[in-house]
Amino acid sequence: MLLDNVPSIQQSAALALGRFASHSEKMAESIVENEILPLVVHNLSEKNRFYKRAAAYVLKSIAKHSLNLARSVIDSGALESLVTFLEE
Repeated sequence: MLLDNVPSIQQSAALALGRFASHSEKMAESIVENEILPLVVHNLSEKNRFYKRAAAYVLKSIAKHSLNLARSVIDSGALESLVTFLEE
């Protein structure tokens, strides 16, 4: 659903991922292990502000659980995209 052409579906998918990741460390690990995180980060620099807010929520929800998960967020290149998003 993150690859859908409809922006509202992409935003809803990101919000759902963020909720899953926020609820459970295992879900956050699963998002990282299944290589969904790079897709979220890639879209962060290209989509509308509503998607960007949802994607930032996903990143926060993953990073909050452990140092390793936070490192995964950093390694995905999220910081550069987040800085650009915050500057907007």
